[in-house]
Amino acid sequence: MYNSKLTDNDSIQWFSNEKDEIRLLIDKSGQIKYINPIMETVSQHTILDMLDQNLLDFIHPNDKEKTLQNLLHVQQPYSFISFIIRFLRKDGSYCKLQFASVELSERGWLQAIVHIADSEKEKHLQNDSIINVNHPLFTMSDSSAAIISLDGRVMAANQAFEKLYGWTLKEISDQFLPIVPEHLLNEFNELKERVTNGENVVHHPTFRLRKDGTLLPVTLSLSAVKDDTGKIKALSSVTNDRTEYLETQKIIEEQKELLITREKVMSYITENIKEVICLYDLNNKKLVYKSPSYDRFWGFNNEGICKDPMYWLDKLYPKDRDKLIEFHRSLDNSPKELEFEIKGDIGEEPRWIWSKITPIVDEKGTVIHHLCVSQDITDIKNRDNMLKKRDELGIIGQLAAGIAHEIRNPLTAVKGFIQLLHEETNNTYSDVILSELDRIEFIMNEFLMLAKPEQEMMMKKQNINDLLKEIIAFMTPEALLHQVEIKRDFDQEQLVVHCEPKQIKQVIMNLVKNAIEAMPSGGEVQIITKRREDGWIAIDVKDQGIGIRKDKQANLFKPFYSDKERGTGLGLMVSKKIIEQHKGKIHIFSEEGAGTLVQVLMPIENKE
Repeated sequence: MYNSKLTDNDSIQWFSNEKDEIRLLIDKSGQIKYINPIMETVSQHTILDMLDQNLLDFIHPNDKEKTLQNLLHVQQPYSFISFIIRFLRKDGSYCKLQFASVELSERGWLQAIVHIADSEKEKHLQNDSIINVNHPLFTMSDSSAAIISLDGRVMAANQAFEKLYGWTLKEISDQFLPIVPEHLLNEFNELKERVTNGENVVHHPTFRLRKDGTLLPVTLSLSAVKDDTGKIKALSSVTNDRTEYLETQKIIEEQKELLITREKVMSYITENIKEVICLYDLNNKKLVYKSPSYDRFWGFNNEGICKDPMYWLDKLYPKDRDKLIEFHRSLDNSPKELEFEIKGDIGEEPRWIWSKITPIVDEKGTVIHHLCVSQDITDIKNRDNMLKKRDELGIIGQLAAGIAHEIRNPLTAVKGFIQLLHEETNNTYSDVILSELDRIEFIMNEFLMLAKPEQEMMMKKQNINDLLKEIIAFMTPEALLHQVEIKRDFDQEQLVVHCEPKQIKQVIMNLVKNAIEAMPSGGEVQIITKRREDGWIAIDVKDQGIGIRKDKQANLFKPFYSDKERGTGLGLMVSKKIIEQHKGKIHIFSEEGAGTLVQVLMPIENKE
């Protein structure tokens, strides 16, 4: 017990009350200022013998350090711990005294209550009618119970206490309660104070200390033990082991955390996977689950479909509508897959979709749900088409190389003899024959270009505007012969690309030549360059010709496809191949009767 608010008047009152305990008053330096008559009897010293004498002078040498630490250095609330010392009697013998509690007066003096440690009086409190420790509720209870004096000493304990904490009553009887950990002394003293003030402490969660030094989670209940007059004589302490409860709670919390973690993982998966997962109720004809990516994947939500069912069908091409409807209506209990194409929004390419339906059946084997997983396979389709085209080009290239080599040798000989014949006879048909032979040689060169799929190029930095100026200068005479004017609109910036100039010239000259031929009655060809914000340089070749029908546009880059009377169908294919080797792109935009725009995109020189 400790009180830091006692005044001098309190001290006088404290000593004037009749008590059956030894009372000592000690100043800050350890000098004895007062002892009560019981102390005189026990120690054989009178008040005058001990007045202003240092307490340590009466303490056994081996107990002086303990006294300094536990008594004279008391400064903080609840820091006092009961201890026993040997006190020197007047006859030279020692008696054992237990300092049970200390109060601190206003001036900082210690008011100590002391018990005779070897007295048998306290050890027989169990025979006191007020504390009936033989009652079945005490002896047979499964809860750990102990009777504690008001100064914190153990007066009695039941078998459950001994079993739970490991201490026997004999070991701790009349000792300060050892099961309270040092860091919880403040809490225990506060709870005692609440009980002595008339409160009951019930199932207070805390920790207690076993004899082996392990901490034990418990619930503590404290109540007052009173005599017939209602005076509090002791405290009843009941503790229950909470280990099993806490372990159960821990398991429950772990299970909750596991469930939350699983839900988070499932949520993370469904929110981030590209595939769309849907569960459709066939009986009620409604969607009962859709993954978070549903709206983003399809470009519309389920509510929108309910309002306008035709919106979904309008996204399909006619060739896929009937088979997709049948695909979803089928009640077959075996999984099935389907690939179909849906239209892209304005300015977007069509998309290819792969869907797989796994039927879910009830206990009777009837299909009640469809679990549908859909995936965008546009990239896979495009890659397959590219591989297919590459295989076609490889075959065509090999064929072209063989034909070209077989034709070029006799062609060279024929061309040489025609030139000699022209010199000897000055035949007027020789020029026509030589012109047609040049045309055959040009076609052979295009064939050979197909035969070199990944030929090494001499790349260098080139201002694309300068290259186009040379092409315009070269093509202008031919354009004028066909009543076509070539106009240019170049970006003012330096548009530098990494390219093989001769090949780029071949591409642009081919596009300009096609534009001139598309305007048999004359017109205007525009060549426009511009640096785009997305890191590309755009070269546009635009004519005012007859345009290209929609059904023909898909075949423009296929080999040997041409709508010209004298076309080989290799020009655009070779041009596309050259641009792709330069890491670029080529697109054709045409409307029948409104001209054609061919756009070449090339990466700027510093683009990876």
